Amino acid sequence: IVFAIMASHTMKLLADAEKIIVKKKAKGTEELLVASEKYQQISRLTFPEVMRNAFPNATLYGNNVMVGGVYFLAVISSIGICLAYVLFICSTLSDGFGLNTDYILAGLIFPIVLLALIQSFKYLAFTSILGDVALCAGLIGTVWGGLADNRSLSWPTNIPSFNQAHDGSVPVGLA
Repeated sequence: IVFAIMASHTMKLLADAEKIIVKKKAKGTEELLVASEKYQQISRLTFPEVMRNAFPNATLYGNNVMVGGVYFLAVISSIGICLAYVLFICSTLSDGFGLNTDYILAGLIFPIVLLALIQSFKYLAFTSILGDVALCAGLIGTVWGGLADNRSLSWPTNIPSFNQAHDGSVPVGLA
């Protein structure tokens, strides 16, 4: 919940910064202000463009440091997400088929290199729909399997409380 609040606040700050930047660029004539409002409805500034305009003097050797920071963090985030997916695939295939993790990683290198060579992901947009369908099917299958054999949706009552130890006593830190 905390991360959701932080993400919402950050997105609002970026949207407000974009509005200020567009209005600042259109400062001067009413015609430009109307054009900037139309521009804001049609097109959005990218994060690097917002940083370049919000911090125009943050340069080092002629390059805007903030723009470089945005690109750096985007690359680090993408690498982290990719590594998480690779580890998930490796552990799933290793547990499911009993394969050695080294062989799975060797088999994943070629598809990952091919995906890295794609310059535009518009050709892979259909895979998003396939992923959504697979996610929905997995959720339905999980609920279906959970309700199998005359199980109910009632909350289990035999789960120990977080405030109690397994023997019913109060844990040392909470006494």
